Amino acid sequence: MSVLEKAKAHYSAKLSEEPRPISIKEWDTDAFIKPAISLQKLGEIMECANKGNAAEAMVLTIIYRLIDAEGNPLFRKLDKTELLKSVDPDVLASIVNEINASDPSADDIEGN
Repeated sequence: MSVLEKAKAHYSAKLSEEPRPISIKEWDTDAFIKPAISLQKLGEIMECANKGNAAEAMVLTIIYRLIDAEGNPLFRKLDKTELLKSVDPDVLASIVNEINASDPSADDIEGN
């Protein structure tokens, strides 16, 4: 098996992991956190963050990572403006913190 095949198999396995449940009491909603997203979506989030647009990066994280019990996204990219303008930022920050808590740290990735 080539390195590329191993890398693809690893990513496929990660995408196949069970989504982690999250309860959003302020919205009376139970949802799930996708275990991974594509590099393209991650890059889009990081680009926003690097340009100093933390709010947009947070909303994109929620759009790309939250799903319902059937695996369907809770939000679409078209919902971004409404999420930015009309939703409690403290709740959004709490959700993003929960999403980030489920991701490995840089030290975890490096094996430290």
